[in-house]
Amino acid sequence: MSSRRFILFFAAIFTFGALPFLIVQPSAIASAGLNLGFSAPLQHIPVLVMLMTAGLVAALLPRDGLLLMPVAFALMIMLGGVVVLDMAQYPGLRYFMLGAILCMGLLIGIAREKLTVLMLLVLASLGFHLGGFYMGAVPAIAAPIYYLLGVLMSLGLGFAIAVAFGVTVVGDHEAAWKKLKKSPRMALIRSLFL
Repeated sequence: MSSRRFILFFAAIFTFGALPFLIVQPSAIASAGLNLGFSAPLQHIPVLVMLMTAGLVAALLPRDGLLLMPVAFALMIMLGGVVVLDMAQYPGLRYFMLGAILCMGLLIGIAREKLTVLMLLVLASLGFHLGGFYMGAVPAIAAPIYYLLGVLMSLGLGFAIAVAFGVTVVGDHEAAWKKLKKSPRMALIRSLFL
C-alpha cells in the first residue's frame, strides 16, 4: 500500500467519523470539549516526540501495515478513554468496547508479518494509555465524549503527519534501507520479526 493511500484512508476516517460531530455541536460544553481535547496533546512535548518516533518506525513497515495502523491507533485511543467514563451515564459504550476489542483482534489476525503485528500491539498499547491519560483529566466545562473526540483528532492527525514524514524520509533513502535490510548483520533481527 502506498503512502498516498494511507493519507487518503486516514483523511476518510476523520471525514466520515468526526465531521458529523464537528458540524452538530449541541451545546457550549460540547464545543469546549472539542477545543480543549484537541489542544491537550499539543501541550505535551513528550507525547509529540513519541508520536513522531512511532511514525518514523511505522514507515519502515511493509505497506499493508500502513492500512492497519490508523484503525488500531484510533480504536485504542477511544477504548482507553471510554474505560474511564461512567458506564451508567453512557450505557451504549459497552457495545462499543466489545466491537473495538473484536475489531482489534481482527486487525491482528489479518496482519501478514510479525513486525506488523508487533507495531500494531505497540501502537495499540500507546493509544490505550494515551486515551486513558487524557480522559483522567477532563475539565469540568467540557463534555467528556467531545473531549475524547478532540483528543482522538489531535493524536490521530499528529500520528498521520508523523507517518507521512517518515514515509518521505524513508522514501528518499529507499535504496540504502533495502541494502541495510539485506545485510548479514540484520539477518538475526529480521528472522525474529519477519
